[in-house]
Amino acid sequence: MVIVLLSSNVLAAGQSSNLDKFFFSGGWLMWPLLGLSVITIHLIIQYLFQVRANIFYDRQISVQIAEHLQHGRIMACQELLKNNKSILGRMMLVALTERERGYAAMENAMLEIMEEDRSEFFRKLEWLNIIGNIAPMIGLFGTVWGMIMAFSAIVDAGGRPQPVDLAAGISNALVTTLWGMAVAIPALSGSGYLSNRFEALTARTAVMAEELLAKVPVQS
Repeated sequence: MVIVLLSSNVLAAGQSSNLDKFFFSGGWLMWPLLGLSVITIHLIIQYLFQVRANIFYDRQISVQIAEHLQHGRIMACQELLKNNKSILGRMMLVALTERERGYAAMENAMLEIMEEDRSEFFRKLEWLNIIGNIAPMIGLFGTVWGMIMAFSAIVDAGGRPQPVDLAAGISNALVTTLWGMAVAIPALSGSGYLSNRFEALTARTAVMAEELLAKVPVQS
């Protein structure tokens, strides 16, 4: 992610020498890292929209649900929930369809909805973890490649190379290592934040669902 930002800033300033030092000197491995950086930005932004509170629950709707349930207006509550796409809304709707089977059946139905959403989100979130693990490996590959180039230069120079002979290989090694970490850190940090955010919202949704479930009149 940092690759994209710094590259654009460098280009805007016309500092082509800095771009050569901090990007092109890394060789061809910089292009896969650039691609992973763009993908990381896209995924983090996309997933941030999926961990907003209103995706999980709507406080205004929950008040209306509670009012309907307290007065035994089950049909009206179901009609209200049909137009609500929040996780809490879908949990309550499926719970009400199991009302005749008792609280245990309603609770199990709600848990199934929550687990399905949780599994789907974490399957998608795993891509950030994959990037966070692959990027340093690409950087390490570049490190090894650069050191091979440096030692090859020593051999070619008969064991007495000039500093300039080693510069290309060492630069390749350091730049790819740097940007491997620069891609991995946002990816893993984003994954950790999004995971914690999802779990916090899920826990809050589960509490609200349990409170509403207690208000459902069950037929004996």
